[in-house]
Amino acid sequence: MTNEAAIKMIRDKHRTENKAEKLAAMYAMDDIIYDDIEVWLSKPIHRHIDQFVSIGLEVLEDYMCEPFTDEDKQRTFAEGAIGIAESMYHYALIHHELQEESMSER
Repeated sequence: MTNEAAIKMIRDKHRTENKAEKLAAMYAMDDIIYDDIEVWLSKPIHRHIDQFVSIGLEVLEDYMCEPFTDEDKQRTFAEGAIGIAESMYHYALIHHELQEESMSER
């Protein structure tokens, strides 16, 4: 599988309005371009997921400065945290789909 084919597959299968899925697709495509598809697929998924922890820490820092007295701020923080977890799921799903496709080509 080529980088181009992998990116096309991601774009075709993950056209959505879901922010978490869009974020996961964006990170997967960036990582494929950076690493190359074969290297990206050969790494265990947990090696890729650490970048989502960094995003979570950034979200946490943005909201820890102020007390959560405002319900809108609480909701925004909760949605951000859940969105990161959902992005991790979609990223792992993309990784799995591309592994399956790559294996079927062999």
